[in-house]
Amino acid sequence: MTNKLKHLVVAGLILALWSCSEDTKPNSTDTTKFTSIYTNIIRFHNCHSCHAPGGQVFDNPTDPVELNFSTEDLAYSTLTSKNVAGPTSKGTCTGIKIVNTTPQTSFLAGVLFSEYNTANFAGVTGCTPYSVHLSDQNLSSSEKSAIVTWINNGAPRN
Repeated sequence: MTNKLKHLVVAGLILALWSCSEDTKPNSTDTTKFTSIYTNIIRFHNCHSCHAPGGQVFDNPTDPVELNFSTEDLAYSTLTSKNVAGPTSKGTCTGIKIVNTTPQTSFLAGVLFSEYNTANFAGVTGCTPYSVHLSDQNLSSSEKSAIVTWINNGAPRN
């Protein structure tokens, strides 16, 4: 085999291996999967720095928000199985699910997106979700779309 042919074979192998490695990256259709939301939104925006044991809001003695985003499994579990508890909003929102079947009834959407942050949220008189994340998270339209689509799809663990 000539040197030129060897170089072409090696180059071909490198390209083949490189293209296989690309398959492991999420593509645009994967953005609404929880794994992508956790990696590209929750971790990227450092939500886990406050929403985990030892975090500023998790351990706040007067108004704890015990969403545990320290791992993907804990983030999914607390988002989909917990209800709002205590005075964690303006008014009383106790009992509202953090993530429900629609963004209009998911406290997470009310906290993150202005069109869902309404008085009497989810039909609960006097409940208005926190508004601090409306301005401090600066989520892109694609990040917002991913979260809303994930909720509308039933918030699956995928």
